[in-house]
Amino acid sequence: MRPISAAACALVVLFGASCASDEDPEVDTGAGVTSEEGGEESAEDMGDMEEGMEEDMDVDPDVEFLQNMLVHHEQAVAMNALAADAAESPDVVALAEEIDATHVPEIEEMQTLLESLGEEELGAMGGMDMSTMDNMDGMLTDDQFAELEDASGTEFDQLYLEGMITHHEGAVTMADREISEGDEPEAVTLAESIKEEQEAMIPEMEDLLATLGG
Repeated sequence: MRPISAAACALVVLFGASCASDEDPEVDTGAGVTSEEGGEESAEDMGDMEEGMEEDMDVDPDVEFLQNMLVHHEQAVAMNALAADAAESPDVVALAEEIDATHVPEIEEMQTLLESLGEEELGAMGGMDMSTMDNMDGMLTDDQFAELEDASGTEFDQLYLEGMITHHEGAVTMADREISEGDEPEAVTLAESIKEEQEAMIPEMEDLLATLGG
């Protein structure tokens, strides 16, 4: 039987198993204990590691809501900016302006609340890959946003409305989560406001989409 490589041995040690070959069951693992003893101590280390990971994953629901909704709103504002030049329907242009009228002040409010809680925006965090936001409730993927950027006229209007309806539905889901789980009164109040305004706009957008043949 070939000896286990150093790299493989390191991985095995991490998970508390012995790296020793059949020929030498007492090979030193390099952690100050023999491989037979290392199993128990590594298991304890893994338990501490798992406990630390659980603590790191225990995210404050208010902070999570504010950080995620801020990114969510910023994408909606970016979608609205495209409508000024690409939309054909005056109703779509007016809708984009109406959404901006609520989203821009709410973005500023969320930034202020995060600052008061001693937290940063997601985009301000070092190493944060914003492409991971693709799976956030209702947000357009990079490909979908690129498709919207390339569209114009009636095609743009339909893509914009389809995307914004889904976007609003996702925001309502996020707001509901904050309303049920949040502790910060100002964040919960904001979530309630977002839920109310976006639920009201969804049927309006659906009606407008229907008139455009979508």
